[in-house]
Amino acid sequence: DARFALPLAMQTRMVISFDKKELVHFLRVRCAKDAQWEVRNAAEKMAMQAFLASGNVEFQKIVEEFGIGEKIGRESEG
Repeated sequence: DARFALPLAMQTRMVISFDKKELVHFLRVRCAKDAQWEVRNAAEKMAMQAFLASGNVEFQKIVEEFGIGEKIGRESEG
């Protein structure tokens, strides 16, 4: 894995793809309170973007269930 050879502060980018079913499963698992905090933060942003881009009811349920809209709103205020 190349990330182990890079300095710790170096920013990395990832490109991933999901179908809707896989994305919903990923978000349900990774938005949970017991998920690793870095992955949870990324998953919460992904959930909000998926909902805003599609308006899909399943993504809306995830955003509401995990309180993601409120968390992102607080981040943008501060």
